[in-house]
Amino acid sequence: MNQTKSTTHYIELCTTIAYLLEHPTDKCVLWQHSLMWKGYGQVWAKDQSGKLTTVRVHRLAFFLAYGLWPDHCLHSCDHPACFNPRHLRDGTQSENIQEAYDKDRMVDNRGERCGTAKLTEDIVREIRATTDLSFSQLARKFDIGLTTAFNIKHRRRWKHVA
Repeated sequence: MNQTKSTTHYIELCTTIAYLLEHPTDKCVLWQHSLMWKGYGQVWAKDQSGKLTTVRVHRLAFFLAYGLWPDHCLHSCDHPACFNPRHLRDGTQSENIQEAYDKDRMVDNRGERCGTAKLTEDIVREIRATTDLSFSQLARKFDIGLTTAFNIKHRRRWKHVA
């Protein structure tokens, strides 16, 4: 994308955000120009050092509307190309991942749901409850690695199992 075209798109974004702040809508406002690989709009902008870089349009829209850069800019509408400030909120990576699980956009393949799992949740509970065996004995008994036995006992693996 050339710099003239990029500047035009940036100005268009600023103008659209100003309009949306004065005339709010609940409809998605979709970026009609360059999209990134997952469908997020992108535009060229200068960073703090003055270097030209690509910026996700929804993040820039959030900044233009609310005056701060979001840690993670979450969409309530789940449409990556949308940059309507009413559909955007600042959040955390954890919130973003949890929303993806809640909305069935991400597969939960922890533990037994993982196709290569050697253990079950019941065996993990048994390993954690065992107090009379060393890590090497647990590893031999359940045909797992020593590190795996240690990590299960110390809740570094299979964290989701109570």
